[in-house]
Amino acid sequence: MTDMTAITTVTTVTTTTGLVGAQRLDLGASGLLEVVAAKADSPSTVVVRAADGTPRLILTVSSGEILLDCVSGATRLRVAGALTVDADSMRLAATHDMALHCGGDLTLSAGGRIDAVAERVSLEATRGDASITANDDVRIEGERIRMNA
Repeated sequence: MTDMTAITTVTTVTTTTGLVGAQRLDLGASGLLEVVAAKADSPSTVVVRAADGTPRLILTVSSGEILLDCVSGATRLRVAGALTVDADSMRLAATHDMALHCGGDLTLSAGGRIDAVAERVSLEATRGDASITANDDVRIEGERIRMNA
């Protein structure tokens, strides 16, 4: 938790991008918070900068969207209680690997289909049975089907 008594200086400046009227809040050794109000040709932005001036987080608010851009270093979201994300639709994407880990049970549920598409697919039950239940036919297609091989 940040000690709010250490935050003392708010100034109106011309930003490094030339925008006049930005509000800057000096966070001391932690860096700088910069707020730029929307103009006719640009959206509102909030920039958190490291002590050396490097942007760390940029929040852009425009008429069509809110964009939270973590622009340097790793980012971690820590929640002490439950986390719920509700949206009309959702997409998670990773340029490299993605891992999903759960210490208890994991449930995937859909009102429609669940498709898993990859070069290879592996399912493993490390303890106990693996079961497939269908309300209708069960189809397995492949060049060769190996049982207990």
